[in-house]
Amino acid sequence: MIKLIIFFSLIICAVGLNAETNQNAQINSIEINRNFQSAMWVHRYQITSPEKIDELIEFVKKSNIRTLFVQVRGRGDAYYNSKYEPLAERVQKGFDPLKYIIDKTKNTDIAIHAWVNMFFCLNMDKYPPSENHILAKHPEWITVDYAGKAMSNYSQEELKRNLLEGVFKDPGIPAVREYLAQITADILDKYKVKGIHLDFIRYPYSGYSSYYNAYLSDFGYNKISNEIFSQKYNVDPFSIDRVQPSEEKTIFDNYRRENITALVRRINNVVKSKNKNLVLSAAVMPRHHIGRNVYFQDWPSWLEEGILDLACVMSYSGSVQEFEQLANYSRQLNRNDKILLGMWVKDETPLSVIIEQIRIAYNMGLKGFCLFGFRHTEQSTLGINDKLMYEDSKLRY
Repeated sequence: MIKLIIFFSLIICAVGLNAETNQNAQINSIEINRNFQSAMWVHRYQITSPEKIDELIEFVKKSNIRTLFVQVRGRGDAYYNSKYEPLAERVQKGFDPLKYIIDKTKNTDIAIHAWVNMFFCLNMDKYPPSENHILAKHPEWITVDYAGKAMSNYSQEELKRNLLEGVFKDPGIPAVREYLAQITADILDKYKVKGIHLDFIRYPYSGYSSYYNAYLSDFGYNKISNEIFSQKYNVDPFSIDRVQPSEEKTIFDNYRRENITALVRRINNVVKSKNKNLVLSAAVMPRHHIGRNVYFQDWPSWLEEGILDLACVMSYSGSVQEFEQLANYSRQLNRNDKILLGMWVKDETPLSVIIEQIRIAYNMGLKGFCLFGFRHTEQSTLGINDKLMYEDSKLRY
């Protein structure tokens, strides 16, 4: 009976594989005759051991992907030898994930960029933090909402209802921005990476939500930040009506946008003073007008000013149609040479959808695409290789 079950299981697997092969054969290839960059975000949990990194590198070598954004700062912890922050709990003491992955790719054409989370620094289920965490050392850095409530006092339900990930440091505090710049400098002083990749380079969701048709919580009212704003504009942020348009509200929103942009400028100076050929990139919101108005992330202006080299636009959707709509926001900026379209590939994402989304990025003339991330099946990602027909392998950079 066991042999019979195994026999029929093999038949079913064979039929499934044949069906998948036939389905993949029906997907039209993309003929690539210009530089078209293939990149991938590598989540920090995938670099916690030498074995995991070895698996990653072998996987990448078999693919067209040559740019890796490797997450080395997650929640105020480090996946490298940090001068400022504790080694992540998942990493064995004495092991340096960033050094190991750089050493493993040293004699290859794979480029390693250090992916660093900025203002978001702790999940709520980890609050209060351990004594060596930055928020334990500087609890006064936590951002505050329009009612004077610190983000660390939010419940899990409040976080979910207000589209919030966890606890953020307040971008309006100069010491916070300088601390994040120092973290960047520390990485560049110790590691030969190809660039720095910024994530959560924004405020928590603040203000009106068109999805909910309601105003959610509003952040950036930390006491230190408020005092700086009040001294400069003679206005108390708590006195500003956050719903009704006004000159004061416009000034305060611009102030918050400038706080984020100020950090990008500062880090750009750190990066370029180290090596002008290093790349400064960032993971950014696809609907940039929403990013500008509720996250105070004005990334198109960063490209225009030249303080950001590359925008990785998180155009996450399982729908080809919706992905194209999101991609159109990027194309309208006319900065195609500075934009990668980010794609969230899940285990269940059909190869046909992946290829059509890549085709959209290519046909729009954008610089390339970036997969999120190295956490799904090898088969789905390596299947991309069969459908990307590069005239020359150098065109994938």
